Amino acid sequence: MKIKKEEAFRNWLPQNGVNGGSISSYVSRIKKLEQALNDDIDKLIKTDGLGLLDRINHDNIPLASDATLGDIKNAVKKYCRCFYPNSKIIAKKR
Repeated sequence: MKIKKEEAFRNWLPQNGVNGGSISSYVSRIKKLEQALNDDIDKLIKTDGLGLLDRINHDNIPLASDATLGDIKNAVKKYCRCFYPNSKIIAKKR
């Protein structure tokens, strides 16, 4: 599955301090979230807002470690910085 804005996100990441294999990791985390919640990341951000970060948990992604859940949250925040710079998701602590 390819996220709708994947190419733009991949291009934005290195311009904002993310390099090498980490770029693919951020994209992979967004895809993992879309698969777990069975929805598009942009729609999730628009409909759930801050609640999206609360949905990144063991109930929705049961096989993920706590560290992986944190990584997915960080990927969502990076995605928001790229496409939704005024989103409250960016400022929320874990």
